[in-house]
Parts: sequence; C-alpha cells; structure tokens
Amino acid sequence: MKAIDTYTLTPDQKFCADMLAEWAGGYHHLPKVKKCSQGIEINHYGDLSTFDFDKLTRLVLLAHRDFVRIEITSSGPRMVKIMAHRRKPKEEGDCMWAHHPSLDDLIAKAVAMKHPV
Repeated sequence: MKAIDTYTLTPDQKFCADMLAEWAGGYHHLPKVKKCSQGIEINHYGDLSTFDFDKLTRLVLLAHRDFVRIEITSSGPRMVKIMAHRRKPKEEGDCMWAHHPSLDDLIAKAVAMKHPV
C-alpha cells in the first residue's frame, strides 16, 4: 500500500482499502490512502466510465458486493476523491446510513428500470 501503514487502519478501513486495491488492480496501482472518519479516501486521477474502460461499473459492483458506501467528489483538474465507508447488509443495518444494498438489490433495481423507448 502506498504511503500508509496498514497496521494503523481499523479493520473496516483495511476492508475498504482491500476493496479499492482490487478495483485498482492491486495495491501498487492504488493512489495514496488517507483515513477519512471511519472510512478511507483516495484521489483518483483519470476517467471513470461504464463500458470500454469500466472502472465506474466495477467500482459500483464491488461496492454492492462488499457493502461499502462509495462517494465520489471533485478534488481537482481531472481528479476525483473516492471515499469508502464499510456498511452492513441491508437486513442488519438499523438505519439508512448504517446499511448498504446488496448485488441482489442492485439487480432487482436494474430489472425494474424500463428503457424509455
């Protein structure tokens, strides 16, 4: 991991870092990881897209697989800050900000969406 000692992360922060490392193609491709409250954040340089270079799609799918809330905000020219906070499965979370939908929930939402044609 770049520029952070994994021993200083909480188990939930380490879980998020591992998920983002999987998304990035390994820790050697992951930008500097910073603690952010109970989660972590990275500054990603470059594009996020849904198909040909599908980093955005893969990030969303991993987030739903692992119950990690992802927030993406601008952090500079061609850069976005990606924040990750671990959550519980929807059935276990006692309030909206404590849980995250699963892949099955995402699939059900996608099936319910109809193409406007």
